[in-house]
Amino acid sequence: MKRSIGLFILVLITAVVLIVGWLYYQDRIDNAGGAASGSGQQNGGSDDSSRGGGSESGINAEGLNAGLQNQLEEAEQSGEPLRLVVAGSDAVTSEGDNSFPQQLADRIEENWDGISTEVETITYDDSTSLEVLNDGGPEEMAGAGADLFIFVPFAVSDNGTVSSDDTIYATREITEAVQENDSAYYISAPQPWYEAQYYLEQLDAVEGYADEAGVTYLNHWSAWPAVDDEELTDYVGEDTPVPTEQGHTAWTDGIWQHWTENGS
Repeated sequence: MKRSIGLFILVLITAVVLIVGWLYYQDRIDNAGGAASGSGQQNGGSDDSSRGGGSESGINAEGLNAGLQNQLEEAEQSGEPLRLVVAGSDAVTSEGDNSFPQQLADRIEENWDGISTEVETITYDDSTSLEVLNDGGPEEMAGAGADLFIFVPFAVSDNGTVSSDDTIYATREITEAVQENDSAYYISAPQPWYEAQYYLEQLDAVEGYADEAGVTYLNHWSAWPAVDDEELTDYVGEDTPVPTEQGHTAWTDGIWQHWTENGS
């Protein structure tokens, strides 16, 4: 009897030791997993900081276009002005200091403390894409030393004069020239045109090219009245679509939305 009791006690002690050992082992595994998770979160925090979302930078990267974000961070670190260059027809500057390039620069300064801007516009009157190409336009644009470069294709001048294929050819040559530099490069849709027809086909072709080339296409038309809405003539001329100040503000609004709300 005493022998049976002693055997029972031995088995019980063995079981308790095994259970305690197992619990200790599980606790070590759980703690190791928690440390690994904590390390991952710290790494994630470092990644966020490098994107402008952490405490090391005053730039909020949530929804921010990557090209703009990188250039903002570089300007913040260097203390140098952020250089915005916009190239296109005279429509780009039709309202002087109230045109969309300057409005964009003003918004950048208003939204990011410590960031100053410098704006340059390169315009080519009413030249077609092929005329700009033959007159050394790509080389001039590439030499502008931009941090942010926005190219506005010459679709208005090309309309009815230059084929969509030639518009794309010139756009490709300009894009490849400018992209050789360390700048954030964008293709912006030109201004809308009231009751336009062939013009829309040209722009569809440009947008298709941008998509294939992996270039961010800034289609800002959602900020304007529709092309079949007569209200659009308050934003651009009816016969020649030169933007008014109201049009330039819509242009700014549309690009700003792309840059700050879509991450694209």
